[in-house]
Amino acid sequence: MDQLWSASTTMRNPERTFSFLQTAAEIEGEVWDDATQCRYQTLLIKNRFYTPTAKNLPDELYALLSNYTHELIYEEAAEIFDNCQQLCFAVTSDL
Repeated sequence: MDQLWSASTTMRNPERTFSFLQTAAEIEGEVWDDATQCRYQTLLIKNRFYTPTAKNLPDELYALLSNYTHELIYEEAAEIFDNCQQLCFAVTSDL
């Protein structure tokens, strides 16, 4: 990721910026394309820094997401992300 990043100012809680950047460190060096954006979103869910709208999830995924004692694995987070009916947040690949 040799491109300039701009942290959104629309984040309601500025304390979340550190968590989002901490997760971005996990994909450091990867090309910022659609696949990496999906991986980043999945990692945010896995690390519990982002919670998608639960109303669109099947019961078993909702149970995983709402059980904070359960440590999500990447595959579970990916399934949660894949089941989201709406895009969780928009990122352009033009950065």
